[in-house]
Amino acid sequence: MIELIEVIRNDEAGNFFLRKIYVNPGKIVKMVGNLKLQSSLNEGKMPKDLDKRTEFTTISLDHGYGVEVVVIGSVTEVQNKILNERKILHGADAH
Repeated sequence: MIELIEVIRNDEAGNFFLRKIYVNPGKIVKMVGNLKLQSSLNEGKMPKDLDKRTEFTTISLDHGYGVEVVVIGSVTEVQNKILNERKILHGADAH
């Protein structure tokens, strides 16, 4: 499991909050950058402590039906977390 920070819409005004989640990398079907949340960040609808350069990724998960979560980090950053987790689980030579 990898630990990620999920971005959740909080209210009708379009504000957001963050929470820690754990994802099984084997259930990830697709990852794509989320530019829409970048706009929300620039509009001040995200938590104030987020840097304006923060990137977001939408992850599609297979749980028998489609589930999407939006997390903090670029696609590359999330991918690196997955690869690092695999190295920890399988030793330094894992690919």
